[in-house]
Amino acid sequence: MTARLRWAALGAALLAACSSSTGPKPAELEDIPDARRVRVQWAIDLGTGEPYIFTPAIAGDAIFVASRYGSVEVRPIMEIPAGKRP
Repeated sequence: MTARLRWAALGAALLAACSSSTGPKPAELEDIPDARRVRVQWAIDLGTGEPYIFTPAIAGDAIFVASRYGSVEVRPIMEIPAGKRP
C-alpha cells in the first residue's frame, strides 16, 4: 500500500509542477504593413468537423466536401458563380 501511496504522491507532484504559470510569454503581435483584407468568396455548411480536420478537394470540374458524420457533397464548379470561384 505504501508503494501505491508514493506513486500517487509522485503523480500529484508532477501534475502540480506542470500547472504553474511560469514560462515563456507570447510575443506581442506586430502590425503588418500593407496588410490585405480577406473576403469569403463562397461557403458551404455541412456542420462541424471537430475533432477532425477536413479540407475541400477539387477533382476535375467538381469540389468535394465531407462532414464528420459521413455526408459528402459534390458541387460542379460550373454551379459556382464566375466571380465566386476559389
